[in-house]
Amino acid sequence: MQTKLIGGGTAGLAGVELGIDPTFQAARICARPLDYAALGQVLGHYRVAGATGALTVLSAGNPFFSFRWANANAYAVVQQIKMSGAITTAFGAAQVNDIDMILARSFTASDTGGTALTPTGNTGKMRTSMGTTQVADIRISTTGTLTAGTRTLDGQVVWNGLYATGNTAVTGSVVDDVIYEPDLGAGQHPVVLGQNEGFVLRVVTTMGATGVVKIAISVKWAEVVVF
Repeated sequence: MQTKLIGGGTAGLAGVELGIDPTFQAARICARPLDYAALGQVLGHYRVAGATGALTVLSAGNPFFSFRWANANAYAVVQQIKMSGAITTAFGAAQVNDIDMILARSFTASDTGGTALTPTGNTGKMRTSMGTTQVADIRISTTGTLTAGTRTLDGQVVWNGLYATGNTAVTGSVVDDVIYEPDLGAGQHPVVLGQNEGFVLRVVTTMGATGVVKIAISVKWAEVVVF
């Protein structure tokens, strides 16, 4: 007996039979964006980017970027985070210039200070027909640390790396270094943020006197319905 797999039709169109590759006897499939409209909700895919001001004298553990999700009826699926940074004024002495990424739970009050990057209206949408993002708060530092809101950070970070090497202004910068990106081909589960969860980017090594840096961050995420 032969079994056929037929996809569900939409808008009055008949379903399509699953194709099987004749050489490798494998299903013919293609990658596609996550579904973002279901159960009466129209969510979407989004991207935001921003840069700090002239950061100086941040202490170890100080946050300079924060992303908070608060919606109970949808998830935020983090798809990519990129970073680039450079020294704009040399430090008094050479030092490591590193940051980390840590997940936050029970994130019930947003961080404050800096510059808010939270999109409104059509800003950040990857398609105009998508809904306005439901993200609670996204922000980046100007010249100093963000002030932590109400949140519990995990005991270990999920990423740690350098954004600049050496100690000379505007040299040794890292351009679009991928902080986070799920390797779905290898079965890696993406970061999925539920209600009152998020992530924070922090300085790891205290910045020495006189030194100034500038860091740029971009984030891609999808908002999908909770089933």
